[in-house]
Amino acid sequence: MFTKLKLKKIDKNLYQLKEPLQYGSHIVPKGYNTDLATTPKWIHKIYPPNHKNYTKSSIIHDYLYDYSDFSRVKCDWIFLKAMKDEGFRLFGRWVFYFSVRIFGGRYR
Repeated sequence: MFTKLKLKKIDKNLYQLKEPLQYGSHIVPKGYNTDLATTPKWIHKIYPPNHKNYTKSSIIHDYLYDYSDFSRVKCDWIFLKAMKDEGFRLFGRWVFYFSVRIFGGRYR
């Protein structure tokens, strides 16, 4: 479902897509800047921001928040489905999903 992720590190916690990232019909363009998974520092030991089972999903989610006309609910639902498709375990998916439902306030 996802294309291959190719990133270039541009700062301590900031990366840039070297190629577009696609998930179904959702495409994040080359050049998009991302901090990968936006998680609080205290949770990094359990869920690091660059884990293979949710990094692509997190980038898609952030891009949809930033640039799509979708509602926040729809963006969060796509995120939940993408994490499943990416292979993230059930408990972790729901932790992330409820976190963005509660704290995803940066959405416009």
